[in-house]
Amino acid sequence: MQMKEKDLVTVNLLILELATMVVAIAMAFTAQLISQLRSITSYEIIEFFLITVIVIWFWWIYVMERLEYPPKSDVFPVYDVLILISISLIPLVYRNGGLRYLSALFSFMMLFWSFMIYHIIKEHSEDITKEEEKFLRTEAKLRICIVIFSSFTVLISFYSTFYSIIIFSLVTLFILMSAYVHKISRINILKSHRRWRG
Repeated sequence: MQMKEKDLVTVNLLILELATMVVAIAMAFTAQLISQLRSITSYEIIEFFLITVIVIWFWWIYVMERLEYPPKSDVFPVYDVLILISISLIPLVYRNGGLRYLSALFSFMMLFWSFMIYHIIKEHSEDITKEEEKFLRTEAKLRICIVIFSSFTVLISFYSTFYSIIIFSLVTLFILMSAYVHKISRINILKSHRRWRG
């Protein structure tokens, strides 16, 4: 069932509130883990800072994407919930499971995210341009690439922790660079498309 415009505004607010609550849960997990330490070193502080940045970064990407393409039906948003749960678990999984389990979590999260994007394309097929659809499909494919790399990191971690750290670092760099480059190119092409239409 399609929702009315007023309902879509409500959904946007709910998305923002739910996503913010997830970040709060993640921060609570991190604070609890730090409080269990007997002494806090500079390494723990840097670690806490980096994990917090990662959580907020994923939160920001999710919120921006969903505010731009909100759900248009009253179907339960399974993929959204799974993504937000994955984001909230990042500090806990990293602290207790290390890079192996964090890579597995990233793999599942990106898989759910790619499914969500394909669902967005299906729901907004009448509203988006061909250029936007092309970019969304590329974003979904990039996330599937991350799923493959993260899964490979998990397998390598059984053989060598050192190599798994290197691959995980490369995966993280790939996530950051692909998101940035793809977003910038998308903005530029959409601007030129609007100018051409104007």
